[in-house]
Amino acid sequence: MFRRDADKRFYLNNLVNLKKRYLFQLSVYVLMNNHYHLLLQTGKDPLHKIMFCQNMLYNRYFNKSH
Repeated sequence: MFRRDADKRFYLNNLVNLKKRYLFQLSVYVLMNNHYHLLLQTGKDPLHKIMFCQNMLYNRYFNKSH
């Protein structure tokens, strides 16, 4: 999932950018090499929309860079 520190930085930066588009609060996160944990509180936007967008953008980045 995360091969380099740059991958983790991209993931987090993208998550911060998504906060401008979707209403949610990120309380805690942990990024490990093979998975992640996020504690999110959503507003009007459902969690599945936020995570779909996050995962889609990260997958595009990862496939292009590795």
